[in-house]
Amino acid sequence: MVDKDLLQAISDIMDDKLEPIKQEVKGIKQELKDVKLTLENETNVGIKIIGEGHAILNRRLDAALKVTSEQELLLLRVTHLENELRRIKEQLQSDIA
Repeated sequence: MVDKDLLQAISDIMDDKLEPIKQEVKGIKQELKDVKLTLENETNVGIKIIGEGHAILNRRLDAALKVTSEQELLLLRVTHLENELRRIKEQLQSDIA
């Protein structure tokens, strides 16, 4: 029975020594759970909101670039038409003279 008592005493000592470690592991698990919840509920939602904002800005930029592109095309057309008008005027002046 001495061996059994000795083993029980060793087991009790080990349990006493391991208890703080068990408590620390429990606390770490709780902190990890809190971090996961924060990621799911705050960080991921925030990233999604920022991403949607960037998508809106991208659409606005595309629209602005489209307008700029259309303006450039119109300026090219106006320049071309002005040159055509100048040539026609010059031809009319030469035909009259």
